[in-house]
Amino acid sequence: MTRESVPRVSRLPWLKTVGNKIVVASTDQEVTLRGANVMHSEWNATMDVKPEDRGTCALTRKAWDPNMDFERAAIRVLANQPKENDALEDEHHWREEDHWKGNVILRGFASDPVNSDDSDYLGVLDEYVSLAEANRMYVIFAWRSLCINGDKGGGQPPLPDDQAQQALVRLAVRYRGRPNVMYALQVSPHDVTWDEVQPRYVQMVDAIHAAASPYKPIIMIPGIDWGRDVSGAIKNWVPRDNVVYKSHPYNTQTRFQEQFIDAHDAGLPVFLGEFAWTPDEGPDNGMQWDDVNALLSIAHQRNIGWAAWILDVANPDTKAFEHTGLVTDDRTFGPTSPYGVAVKDEMRTTAPLPTDDGSSTNSIDHVAFTYTGVWHSGSGPAKFCGGDHSSDVANSSYQVSFNGTQIKIYMAVASSHGIAGVSIDNDAEVMIDCYSESAADQVLVYTSPPLTASPHSLTVRVTGTKNDSSTGTVVTADRADIINAPLAPTAGYLSTTYDENGFFHLNSGSSDYFGYKPIKTYGDATPITLFVWMHGCGGVAQADMWKIAPPETRESQSYIAISLGGRDKDCWRVDADGPKLLAAVKDVQRYFNINPRRIYVGGYSSGGDMAYRHGFENAGIFAGILVENSDPFSETGATATALMKAASWKINIAHIAHAADKTYPIEIVEDGFNKLKENGFPANLIVKPGGHFDADVGTTGTDYDLIHELLPFLEKKEWHSP
Repeated sequence: MTRESVPRVSRLPWLKTVGNKIVVASTDQEVTLRGANVMHSEWNATMDVKPEDRGTCALTRKAWDPNMDFERAAIRVLANQPKENDALEDEHHWREEDHWKGNVILRGFASDPVNSDDSDYLGVLDEYVSLAEANRMYVIFAWRSLCINGDKGGGQPPLPDDQAQQALVRLAVRYRGRPNVMYALQVSPHDVTWDEVQPRYVQMVDAIHAAASPYKPIIMIPGIDWGRDVSGAIKNWVPRDNVVYKSHPYNTQTRFQEQFIDAHDAGLPVFLGEFAWTPDEGPDNGMQWDDVNALLSIAHQRNIGWAAWILDVANPDTKAFEHTGLVTDDRTFGPTSPYGVAVKDEMRTTAPLPTDDGSSTNSIDHVAFTYTGVWHSGSGPAKFCGGDHSSDVANSSYQVSFNGTQIKIYMAVASSHGIAGVSIDNDAEVMIDCYSESAADQVLVYTSPPLTASPHSLTVRVTGTKNDSSTGTVVTADRADIINAPLAPTAGYLSTTYDENGFFHLNSGSSDYFGYKPIKTYGDATPITLFVWMHGCGGVAQADMWKIAPPETRESQSYIAISLGGRDKDCWRVDADGPKLLAAVKDVQRYFNINPRRIYVGGYSSGGDMAYRHGFENAGIFAGILVENSDPFSETGATATALMKAASWKINIAHIAHAADKTYPIEIVEDGFNKLKENGFPANLIVKPGGHFDADVGTTGTDYDLIHELLPFLEKKEWHSP
């Protein structure tokens, strides 16, 4: 099966952590991840590399063969697919019982080829993501070594280094917006204490989450002692959200309690990143058969996820994966006995994964709330991001300002906790009793009714009251989940008329605007992308429609395009014309089902100045900024620092600059993009030959570059507003 023929299936939901559980971000439904390490393509080589040369990464890359034939077949067998999915059946006539029903792949990777932009290596990782997504599986990329297939003779470094962090950040940027991709900071740290490596872990988590912003993928924190021991996290956890502690318990079951069970029971999420039957190893370095069975039983009882070592062929003749290989061959992928059979049988009990409903959920930490009255800060490993606030002083309160369609509030509950009053937008309070005989953190205590997709304010008040069983009136502030659901299809969209070119002409009350609805791809029942464009000085809104809705492709384009009026044959006034832009965005949603997370703003020349100024200042509305022949800062009427600070998230940016543009010199544009990248913005600068405006000649020209270089960014499915 080629990568083009991989069947497309329903999108997986984003995951997050709540206490010691991994759950669906939008519903808090618990998810148990079970699968295997899949590394076959990492071992491929077209020639032998001498032992003394194995630390030379360039030579290792040259000797490596990016063959994915094994994975293309094996991952489908491992997959958690329903029986009726005929797309999985091929010439082997696999039956439903042949599939293992796993839902996660763990793939170790090398930092050198990632940081060197090795297209073959990155192409293999891309295919892992695509194969996993097509088969409804998550994939965890774990840093393993510097060079492909090991570092300097095959050993792993004792702890992750700067190159590891750089590679993980690069992958986080590459797969930003892909809900099925997670990361692990290392496979097996060793010869280092937990307290020595924990600060490094915090730094790496921050860097990866910044690169993935506005998303927060799950990040696996490896144990020490070759990955075995995560007990150090009980007292010195990584105080960040969406982290999971990864253990490789290759030893006797008598050590499981201290290595990972205590951490799980202390409220930390745990994942078993490797284990295997290693009968030739002693109890300190491997697992006997009783240990494997004990591990599977413990994980089942506690809903702890795992990835078995290794989905590859056991070969008794060569001793390759003789006992640790899960399958007997690469055609039928029958399980080895007893190890593969036991892993498969347990994996097949895994519950099916839910389907993404199109909603996005952002979790807000207690430090972002606004407090009134008397509050005290606290800490603990099971609290969101490691801390919370609490108060028992009547009428103390906190506010959460948000833009979304629903909000959920999580607090600690305990025997000394009282009653909180919760209100939205100053409506009547709802009373929430936070008492519980048993103490627990991050408990969902309030879910709002559906709200309009607009700004809101939630207030939580300490009432100073309690039920008769409680010994106190404490109320806490820990976490709020903001949900942005896609607009529901309605029959209430206004109708409009179209001219002979298919363009519509509307007025928002602040200005007129022209637009085009693709007749082959739009229907009221499905939200669609919106692209709002602004012409340059002297331009005309209606004329620019031919550029942003090209005649050759407009009927089947994936977006509604509108061109803003109000300054025809004039330049935009960035300080005064923002309301025209925002009014058009709001008005067009009365006529069409617009996806609120897929609204782009763009422009040429002074229209680009408008796009940057109001794109940054209203970043929560937009998925991206698309600009040609302008500059991010110089003509926006605001400083670079002020605009970047105004952005509520690291908004996506794509920009075409012409090298000989004298209106916006390339040196100034490049300086602006350096600032953007230094501040973590995903900024794409494409430099093309030409001046500020050039008529199209063949495959060159200003309009040609707009159509063929800029508009394709509207197809980036991973670009969403928060």
